Amino acid sequence: MLNRFTFPVFCGLLVGSTASAATPAAERDRSAAGFMTIKNRQFYDAAGRNVILRGINIGFSCGPRRHRQKDAPWRHGGPEAFVRIKQWGYACVRFVIFWSAVEPECGRYDEAFLRRMDERIGWAKANGIRVIIDMHQDLWGQGASHGRGAPEWALVDKDKPHVKGEKVWSEAYFRSPVIQTAFDNFWKNAPAPDGVGIQDHFAMAWQHVAKRYADDPMVVGYDLFNEPFVGTAVSKAMIAMTLKMTPRLLAKGIDTTDLDLFELASKAMALAETNIELYREWLSAGDKIMPELERTRVGAMYQRVARAIRKVDGRHFILTSPTLTANFGVANGIPNLLDQAGKRDPGHVFAPHAYDDDIQRIELILGRLIASAKRLDTPMLLGEWGNLTNSDKIFQSDPVPPTQVVVKMLDEAKASDTYWYYMDRLDKQPYFKSVLQRPYPMCAAGEILGYRFCPETSVFECSWREDPSVKMPSVIYVPSVWYAKGHSYELTPPGAGARFKTITPDTKNGCLTIPSMGKVGERRLVLRPKGE
Repeated sequence: MLNRFTFPVFCGLLVGSTASAATPAAERDRSAAGFMTIKNRQFYDAAGRNVILRGINIGFSCGPRRHRQKDAPWRHGGPEAFVRIKQWGYACVRFVIFWSAVEPECGRYDEAFLRRMDERIGWAKANGIRVIIDMHQDLWGQGASHGRGAPEWALVDKDKPHVKGEKVWSEAYFRSPVIQTAFDNFWKNAPAPDGVGIQDHFAMAWQHVAKRYADDPMVVGYDLFNEPFVGTAVSKAMIAMTLKMTPRLLAKGIDTTDLDLFELASKAMALAETNIELYREWLSAGDKIMPELERTRVGAMYQRVARAIRKVDGRHFILTSPTLTANFGVANGIPNLLDQAGKRDPGHVFAPHAYDDDIQRIELILGRLIASAKRLDTPMLLGEWGNLTNSDKIFQSDPVPPTQVVVKMLDEAKASDTYWYYMDRLDKQPYFKSVLQRPYPMCAAGEILGYRFCPETSVFECSWREDPSVKMPSVIYVPSVWYAKGHSYELTPPGAGARFKTITPDTKNGCLTIPSMGKVGERRLVLRPKGE
């Protein structure tokens, strides 16, 4: 997870058509085996229902003090964590693991860790929760101070100095020579101790994991690399974006004589943040540089890993995210994944992250990411957003207004998402109701046309076009926090057999199940607090 303040201080189910749809035979194979499919940039389950994957991040933690990481810690209790997640209306989890836990020694996979992973994924599956496996990293990995992700043996230049972040940990991406060089070596596939390229090792580690879950339809897919960083080449964007603001800094009488690039870049972004148009202008300088770096470095890595996975697993989705700079709005150039025939991989999903504490900026950031998904002609799943505990100092004021904008835009785009991050008592947090709980269509017996929730009135509206070939019902999540006295609903056309049932006996949250009409037609649901 990247704090938006890193860059200044550094720098110091979707609607549409697709030409990349899988062949009917390939889609039938996926569906017949119980796997999800993609159609018109939306997710569909094996029953043919349009699905919104609303979820939350949870997983292992490979802390910086556990450099050998022979027993990656799990801090979320037992199966009860997934019971809570189910009760909160989440349909999936983004399940965090680390390369260092999978391959702690060069060329040796830790089967004991993978069995622990099996167990926890089993807890999710027992509650009907789908799983996205995320290969996570923060500050590259072990051997780099406070880093986690890559194993220590994959750090090629160990003698480079480390410069930590002064305000937040993530500043080190843009200050630390050891971290930047580690990424440089990753992009050029520098040799590991056994002579094999470290990027090749990473791809083979993913292949090992994918082979383990290749036949499991409750695993949605693989999020290949959490928030990749371009390495020392980021300085090109740093300089360009800083120079964009320098004349205005000088006009304000700011003395830049004794400032290093990092300090100057901090002031440049601080100035850009004072006005949304200045912010756009500041971003424009990075827009000219970062997309090409992403295509040539990050995109090539994604393609290498995807090829390795597709040798053992042709049915799961593969998720890719842009680099850190896209988190706060810089344009990205993440390319489409290609299959062995050179055609677009029909299982590709765009999975960016977005953080900001300003309403106008988060609208800009998320709007750009949604546009990127359209450019790629893929579904979008927002892999991280929120962090409402503010553990990384994202929010300087009330976090609720900007995150309410995020959920509104996600609903408007019919995009899926996984909130960052799970806590046992998340439902006791003041923002739980206002941001994290809202009705939504978990799945619809056809195509979801649109939905929206109004917090001021607690009214939820949803429409979908039913497909008579879909026999399973539509399902709407109904959180009790908005309907303390119960709810009523109006369904058009009314049909028969709709019923509400709580998710578990010890929660008031539930699902409204609506049988299909058995014919083509548009349906509309209006959900209200009882008595209105």
